[in-house]
Amino acid sequence: MRFSILAAAGLSMFLGKSMAFNLTLEFMHELMDPAATGNTTLFGQTLDPAVRWWIANDVKSDVTLTGIRNASEWNTEVNTPLIEQLTSPPNTTVEYMYVIPERNIAIMEATGHAIRKFNGQPYSNRFCWHFFFSFESGKIVEIHEYLDTNMVRELMTEANAVKHY
Repeated sequence: MRFSILAAAGLSMFLGKSMAFNLTLEFMHELMDPAATGNTTLFGQTLDPAVRWWIANDVKSDVTLTGIRNASEWNTEVNTPLIEQLTSPPNTTVEYMYVIPERNIAIMEATGHAIRKFNGQPYSNRFCWHFFFSFESGKIVEIHEYLDTNMVRELMTEANAVKHY
């Protein structure tokens, strides 16, 4: 059985021992590779509930899904409405991943592909995430997310038009 970096960090937190968190590329792969195939359990456990998740703009929009949210708000106001418009969660492919260990920052660029429920057309978007990790807890405390908001607007507008038809 492999003893992962995530397990080591979790064990030290469970035992109440303080362990300075040092971000590595290996840690990011352990975290994000399962998420790319739809298994977001580890990612969810690594999110600080009070994470400041900024998406493309300071202003909240239910059409472009932009704005600033915490983990719970992101799940109910962004993730759920988006997934409801697709036949499945987007299949995500990591294109690039960079780690700045001395700042506990990771930058990841990815593409996501899925099929739209209402017309069977592809939904393909490109994302860039900047993850800011706490040195103390190892949790993600801030995310800056960049994506094609016009693509999201098209998807959400189409879905709203069908619902009101």
